[in-house]
Amino acid sequence: MIAGNEKDHAASGHWGVPTFVFEKEPFFGQDRIDLLIWRMQSKGLARRHARVRLDGTAEAHRPA
Repeated sequence: MIAGNEKDHAASGHWGVPTFVFEKEPFFGQDRIDLLIWRMQSKGLARRHARVRLDGTAEAHRPA
């Protein structure tokens, strides 16, 4: 399983984690997450908000 994941990872052109791809543009590293969010919002995507329950778990929430 690990060897298969390594092969798939190498074939994807990604070189580490975290790596995100949005519209074929890679965003590598946690210091690029804000840039990824900015890029997604510039394309019209809206940020989702999470509602935290008393037990500490979260659920997706869309404002009314």
